[in-house]
Amino acid sequence: METENQDNILNNYYESIIKQIENDNELAQEILSDSGLDIESESTKAELHIRRLKTQLMAKIRRENFQHALNILAEIKNQTKEKIQNLLKKPEFAAVVPLFNKLDKVSESDLQSMIDDVELLNILDKLKKESDLNNE
Repeated sequence: METENQDNILNNYYESIIKQIENDNELAQEILSDSGLDIESESTKAELHIRRLKTQLMAKIRRENFQHALNILAEIKNQTKEKIQNLLKKPEFAAVVPLFNKLDKVSESDLQSMIDDVELLNILDKLKKESDLNNE
């Protein structure tokens, strides 16, 4: 019986301290600083940690989205290649079969040559546009 009474007294005492701390911010900060805790620095650390986790999560999501897009593009490429190969098997497209075979065997020099040709065409297109503007 006496232990229950002591427990009630202690519970009431702790509850009154908690209520006092809840209502008095200065007292709460004093108690925390006496115990070695600084609310401002702890909250700053927590905010930085949350930002870092959020950044990591966003980077992971972007990587997954990028990989998903690459997978879709690879699938589209394969499907397109299969459809073209099926079309090329038909007799009416026999004349264009050699053109598509060249794309399977493109060397580095062929790629560079194509890039140079595209750049040259772009330059010629710009010159033509400038010439048309000057003639107007």
